[in-house]
Amino acid sequence: MEDERFRALLETVTNFNWEGPRSSALRAEYEEQKAKQYDLWDASRDEAEKAKLWGMYKAPAPAAVRAEYDEIRKRLREYQRALRRDFPEWHYSDGSRVRQFVGRDGLSQGAIQSELRNVWQLASTGKADKAKRKLRKMSESFALNVDRALATTDSWYNREKRETEVVPRKARPNEAATLRQMVETLEWLQRRLGSLKVCENPKCVSGRKYFFKVYPNDTYCCARCIKIAKALRKAKRDAESQKPPRVPNFSEETRSKMRMSAVLRHANERASKGKN
Repeated sequence: MEDERFRALLETVTNFNWEGPRSSALRAEYEEQKAKQYDLWDASRDEAEKAKLWGMYKAPAPAAVRAEYDEIRKRLREYQRALRRDFPEWHYSDGSRVRQFVGRDGLSQGAIQSELRNVWQLASTGKADKAKRKLRKMSESFALNVDRALATTDSWYNREKRETEVVPRKARPNEAATLRQMVETLEWLQRRLGSLKVCENPKCVSGRKYFFKVYPNDTYCCARCIKIAKALRKAKRDAESQKPPRVPNFSEETRSKMRMSAVLRHANERASKGKN
């Protein structure tokens, strides 16, 4: 039962599509433009120019781009509600709201979905050692936060006093339990890297592109992708069978050398037969 829960959670998080059916070229162009504006602002040393560039950077997005962002946020909220409903043990309440560590950004844990997809890609291409190191690093990060959640004191460096201040605080056992659950999940995944597979259909839209293999030779996530792959292979074979036969295109010098070689070869064969 525990294996099924780990498997279901990891497949859900890794396969969720934030972008929807497709990401518009308009939004991609807008994000590229924003990145360039930020780089120009960061590189500028003139205060007036920096203010102007910052104003351009903070300008509102076009209506079509804002609508697309609204759609992504809507999908994110629906996804988070589904996670809380289906996987409550990976969430905890801090008294004001339900928090989680398995969402898009995982509350300061980095983009856990992109990390898991990277692990799947590495394991699927035979790079299990790299995948294991990445998972171990993620586990260590969550384990470190377990200790922080259970700590009864907090400290920081006071620059004015030039000393470290320590203040008491309440331990957060619910948060620590959720973090431990994430550590267990990632350790469980480390032991099953051999069963990770990315569907080899480049146009897979099944929603299960990242999956656990049932049989060692599984290469596609579902029957639909298998059917598409067979159709593509058949179309390729048919196209190759319809190609005209290849006509050798040798130069006259090469043809002459080939003739001389054939004459010498036949002469040697006749000479050897005569001796016998």
